[in-house]
Amino acid sequence: MKEAASEWQAYRQSLQKGQLEEGEKYWNGSWYGNDTIWRTIADLNHILYYANKEGKLQEKRQRKVLIVADMIQGRRHCCSRTSTVA
Repeated sequence: MKEAASEWQAYRQSLQKGQLEEGEKYWNGSWYGNDTIWRTIADLNHILYYANKEGKLQEKRQRKVLIVADMIQGRRHCCSRTSTVA
């Protein structure tokens, strides 16, 4: 576990170094205003519920959907009980 934590720390340090060298404040889309993922998911859900068999959007829902997912909650500090949500 310590080995994985040290590898992660080295990775973060190399990212921060590159960020400083390039003078970039935000890297890899990790800025506060990056809201493209949730918008993409909302669009796909709209298509899932409202598109008919031919792919044309309708005003009424076209189907019922059951979503089964395995959710993983990321945390900043690997195995700490006082970790914060990432």
